[in-house]
Amino acid sequence: MADRISGASATKLVGGQTLRIQVAEDLSHRDVIIDDIVSNFFRRVGWITIPILLILLATDILIFRRAVIPLLRASEEARSIGPARTDIRLPTEGIPSEILPLVTAVNQAFDRLEDGFHVQRQFTADAAHQLRTPLAILRTRIETLDVGKGTKELHADIESMSRIVSQLLEIAELDTLVLDPGETADLRAVCAEVVGSIAPYALAQQKDIALRGTDGPVRVKGNAEMLQRAIFNLAENAIKYTADATSVDVEVHEDGSVQVRDCGPGIAPAEQGLVFQRFWRGDRQRQRTDGAGLGLSIVRGVVDDHDATIKVENLPSGGAQFTLSFRLAKAEPATA
Repeated sequence: MADRISGASATKLVGGQTLRIQVAEDLSHRDVIIDDIVSNFFRRVGWITIPILLILLATDILIFRRAVIPLLRASEEARSIGPARTDIRLPTEGIPSEILPLVTAVNQAFDRLEDGFHVQRQFTADAAHQLRTPLAILRTRIETLDVGKGTKELHADIESMSRIVSQLLEIAELDTLVLDPGETADLRAVCAEVVGSIAPYALAQQKDIALRGTDGPVRVKGNAEMLQRAIFNLAENAIKYTADATSVDVEVHEDGSVQVRDCGPGIAPAEQGLVFQRFWRGDRQRQRTDGAGLGLSIVRGVVDDHDATIKVENLPSGGAQFTLSFRLAKAEPATA
């Protein structure tokens, strides 16, 4: 097939001479001119185009990373927010203006949630305090009565109610606890204090309690008072269910764990995950208890606040064993 050519011609008179300018294009190969332009372009300026594109790409990545850093920081803060840390808010410094309204709305939502938590905690604390006064008055009046058949039972009922009120106060205090990340406690000393304070109660129940394990200090991360409450509730629970004339063992290990063992009926495997729920009372509790199922829920709260773990298991020889594992604190450098 013959080549098809399209062109134009122009005549111009310059200095008495006639000039003819003709331009033509091969219609069967229209991309020839474009290829020539592209090849000439890259040959002359292409060597600088690639570095410029790389510089632009690196600049875009840098700008994107700097824009994302505040969002990453806000996400780290969000991970720390929980029932025990409702005071934390997402930072707004450096947040892109397009996302700032969302961050502000989230912080406002956290404000409302904190107000709700505060009202609930305040109600629990106020209710427990209000119950203490009538219980004290009732105990005083019963003590002035003549010793009769029902006096002992009334005293037992009052002690049970007082214990529930005290546990409600513990839960309210636990809900408002804010742990210092640098706070440490001697787990061995905490367990020794618990064993010493609960020993009279164990002896009154014709049972014994012993402190075993390491004799040296075991520094763990946490609040000593909260650790004492958790271990005290475990020990008290063990004393209730261990058999008469047996011993409850509180054993401290150097790895930051403490085990509380009893010689009771044990806990059914299906109930081991339920015993930490508030007001939960299974068959084991119905047998012999005057509590309301709050002691082990306090233990769970302390464990969660300290980022610790708790494990329940039945011993081959009979009885239940609770194992609390806390994070070891870093040893302080020795001073001259």
